[in-house]
This record gives sequence, C-alpha cells and structure tokens, in this order.
Amino acid sequence: PCRLIRASQISAFREKERLHIKYCPNCAEEEVSKYGVSYWHCLHQVTGVDACSRHGVWLNHVELPERSHIDMPSITSTQPLDCSLMAAKFADYCGGCLHQIRNNARKPSNENRIDKLR
Repeated sequence: PCRLIRASQISAFREKERLHIKYCPNCAEEEVSKYGVSYWHCLHQVTGVDACSRHGVWLNHVELPERSHIDMPSITSTQPLDCSLMAAKFADYCGGCLHQIRNNARKPSNENRIDKLR
C-alpha cells in the first residue's frame, strides 16, 4: 500500500488518529460463506479509501489495540451502508493503481493524475 499512497500522493491526513483496519461487511460475509474465514483486503487499508468499490458500501473501521500482544477485537456483523458514488469511484481508481503496482505493469504516471482524480 505505501507505493500506492506515494503513487497517487494521497496524504496521510489521518496520521493523528489511532491505528485501525477497515473491512467491507459484504466482502467479509461472502468470504466466510465461501472459505470459512474473512480476509483483510490490501485496497481497503489504503489511506483515504473508505468504501468498497466492488459492493458500493462504506468500510467498517476496527480500532486496533495499542499493544500488539492484546487480542484482536472481534468483528461484528453490521448492516452495510451504501456509499457515495465519489467514494466508490475513488476506491476503484486506487484499486487500478494497486493492480498496476502488483503486476509491475508500469509505474503509475503522474500525468493527468489531477484530471483522473477529479
């Protein structure tokens, strides 16, 4: 995710917040049904991404404990809330950048980045 953050120059505007992880309740439900366990998605952890582009819902945030030896808080089932179209589009844009980085297809270009983000 750090290369994606740098590539799209997403600022760490939440640096003062406590550390948390994010998940899509729909992704989690599907994975538990299919695999018996849900997985953390790299794209959902990118700073600034607060929606699941696949399901069009807001991500749930789980605050992490301050000490690493403390058990992870349990994830509770919640009713998914539809996100804004802009949030879904931004998550999809970041997903495309992450895909390029993972496949070493090419370095994400800064050309037209502002236009793409708009």
